[in-house]
Amino acid sequence: MAPGQPLALERGQPRTLAYAADIRHDLRLLEVADDAMLDELLADGLCLKGGPGEEAVLCSSSRTYAVKNVETTNLCLLVQEEPAHPAAAAAALASQDPNVQPTPPGVLLGLGTQLQKNQAAATQPPVTAAAVVSSHLELVAVGPRLHQLDELLQKRQYGCDADEDMQDSEQPGGGSGGFSGGYTEAELLARVQCSPGELQAALRDRHALCLDGRCCTVDAGYQGMLLELVLLTAVEHGWPLSELPGAKVAAALEPHGYDPRVTVHCLASFGAPVGSGGSQEGDGPAAMQTDEAAAEAAAGTAAADADDGSGSGSGSSSGSGVYALDEAAVCLHFARSLLAAQPDWELFEFEEAWRRAVPEGMLPRMEMLRGEALRYGGGTGAAGIPQPLRLKRFALAALPRDAPTRFAALFAERQRWEWEDLEPYVQDLRGPGQTAEALLLKYTRASQAKPTDPVTYSMR
Repeated sequence: MAPGQPLALERGQPRTLAYAADIRHDLRLLEVADDAMLDELLADGLCLKGGPGEEAVLCSSSRTYAVKNVETTNLCLLVQEEPAHPAAAAAALASQDPNVQPTPPGVLLGLGTQLQKNQAAATQPPVTAAAVVSSHLELVAVGPRLHQLDELLQKRQYGCDADEDMQDSEQPGGGSGGFSGGYTEAELLARVQCSPGELQAALRDRHALCLDGRCCTVDAGYQGMLLELVLLTAVEHGWPLSELPGAKVAAALEPHGYDPRVTVHCLASFGAPVGSGGSQEGDGPAAMQTDEAAAEAAAGTAAADADDGSGSGSGSSSGSGVYALDEAAVCLHFARSLLAAQPDWELFEFEEAWRRAVPEGMLPRMEMLRGEALRYGGGTGAAGIPQPLRLKRFALAALPRDAPTRFAALFAERQRWEWEDLEPYVQDLRGPGQTAEALLLKYTRASQAKPTDPVTYSMR
C-alpha cells in the first residue's frame, strides 16, 4: 500500500487477515521528525553515516540525528491493500436465515454474529500482511560530530613544510597546475558525520581556505606570519587597517611568494569586507574564502598592477574589495604568539608586552582571551607577602571534544570553577535544544558557601 494510505475498513464490513507466503522480518520503520524531513526523504533521500566502531547517524541537508533502535512488544504488520466489495459483504450478512431480519450494515446482532462475520469476510479479498516489524528507528537531533573534520584538516594544512608539494602544484593567477591539497566537499561529507549545511558552517568557523574546489585550513604559523606582513605592508603604503584594499595588498605580497588568493583569505580571516556587515563590532571576522572570492583576488591583483603603484589611496570596492581588520582577531593573534613563546606570565608583564605587540590604534582587552588563557594567583602568601596575579595558557582548541573527557580535563586543571571562567570551555558542548543548566547538571556539582558568594562548579 502507498505510504500513509489508510486501510479501507468500515465498521460492520469484516475482512480476513492473511500472511504472505514470503512475509518479511527484516524491515524497520523510521520515525520521521517532521513533514519537511519526509518531503526530503521522498525527494532526495537521507544519508546514514557511520564507520566501524562508530554510532550511526542520519543526516538531512541541514541536521544530524542519532539513530536509536526501539523494540516493541506489540504486533506491527505492514499490509498490502486490496479493494473491498461492500455490497457483497452486506449481502452475506443478510442471507444467513430467511426467518431473521436482515442485519443493517454496520450493526451485527444475535448469536450468529461470528458466523455472519466469517461469511461476510469470505466474500472480500484478504488484507495481506507483507512484513512483521518488531522495532523502529527513532531519531534524536544531535550536534554534528566534527572531530573527524578536525583530524582531516589537520593532516593537510596549507603552509606546512610537509605540504610543499601540494602548494608547488598551484600557480598563482590561475595557472594550469591547480590546487591539489585539501579535500573536496564530497570527500569530507563521505567521512564526517554531519549534514552538508553543518559542514559549510564548520568550514566557516574554522576559516577554511577553498581553492579550485578543494578545502583546507591554513597553518596557524604561516597565517600569522602573513598577517604580520599585511600589517607591515599597510604601514608602508599608508593604508588604514579599517580600509585595506584587498587586490593591492595581494599584489604587493605576490612577488614575495604569497598566493593572492591566500592573502585575501588572510584578510577575510582576520577581518571582513567593508559593507558586508561582518566588520561591525561584535560580529567578528569573515570565515571561509571561497572559489569565487579567490577568483576575484586573482582578477583584482591583475587590475592592481595597472595602478600607478604608489598605493597611497584607500582602495575601491572593485576586485577583491576593501577589508576592515577585526581588532579582537588581530589582538588575539598576538596574544597567542606571546603565550606560545612563554605559557606562564605575571599578568602585568603580559599586558605590557601585549600592548607593545599589537598594531598602533588597537586596544587589547582581557575578555579577548576567554577560552585561551586563565588568570590565577593573587592574594597574600603564607608569609603575608602579596602574590601577583598570573596568566597561563589554557586553550580550548587543545581540549578534548567529547563532553565527559572535556570536563575531566577541566577539573584536572581546576577543582572548582566559576561560571564566568567555565563558560567559554563548555559552550560548544551543548547539543540541539540543550541548555547550559542541563549540561552542568549532568557533569558538575554546584555549591555556594554563602548566599552572597558566587556559585562554583566541581566534578560530579
